[in-house]
Amino acid sequence: MSANDVDAAARELGEIDAICPSIDAEFSDGTRIRCAVYEPGVSPRLRILFEAYGPLDEGVELRVTSRVVEPLPFSTTMADPTVRDVAFPFSLSPRRFRRGWLYEHAIRVLPRPGTEVFEASFVGPRAPTRQRPVEVLRL
Repeated sequence: MSANDVDAAARELGEIDAICPSIDAEFSDGTRIRCAVYEPGVSPRLRILFEAYGPLDEGVELRVTSRVVEPLPFSTTMADPTVRDVAFPFSLSPRRFRRGWLYEHAIRVLPRPGTEVFEASFVGPRAPTRQRPVEVLRL
């Protein structure tokens, strides 16, 4: 796609939106989590697609946590009370993010018994904020 091909960009965003359930959660600086998609299988993954508002400070990361909110039905054991950090640091420095560009953060999912909720937020020096983390997946 050429640098200023607005129509091609709109078509591509439409294709992405068709396969990736919309979340559209905006942070204080204008950065948005557009969508997240769960890919089950032998090595399940959660792919989070976000649109940067511009470069972020070095050390800013997308923090993804998981917590079990309900035990399995008819289970005699309690739900795992541990809140886990499940995301690795960005492979690209956040200082190189460009306004309006889409970035993907892929996370390997290790499901736990019960209903598990995955939430995303930015952390680090002068990170974009939001009143509550964004729920990106419920298993």
